[in-house]
Amino acid sequence: MKYRAVIPSLALLWMLFLATGCGDSGSSLVDPYYREGSISLSISRSTVPEFSWDVDVDVNSISVHQRDSDGNISRTLWGYAAINMPSPVTYGEKLDGENLAVGGTPAELQRGVRYRVTVAYKGAESHADWIVP
Repeated sequence: MKYRAVIPSLALLWMLFLATGCGDSGSSLVDPYYREGSISLSISRSTVPEFSWDVDVDVNSISVHQRDSDGNISRTLWGYAAINMPSPVTYGEKLDGENLAVGGTPAELQRGVRYRVTVAYKGAESHADWIVP
């Protein structure tokens, strides 16, 4: 009879554990579902992500694009070209260079939506696709 009181308590503890994010791997980075190029990009777990790269170079451009349901790029949300930018950089940050954003102010990234970040260095592009968690 003692077990009846314990089982609901354990279920409640398990729900609290999942709701508070304690079941998360603890990583502050998103695991991109697709990467291409010689520069490996890292993306922080946020609606205002920080982008960093694994090589000690200043990239010449960076851009963030929204993807449609077919995986095609639907629009450029934020980006800059004609720059020399060291890692890391935060989405929406104002940088020196040619602004690539549509409409000036970058749109807020939405959870559950697909995006692509692209960087270029000496004419070679690298990109990573992710879904904002």
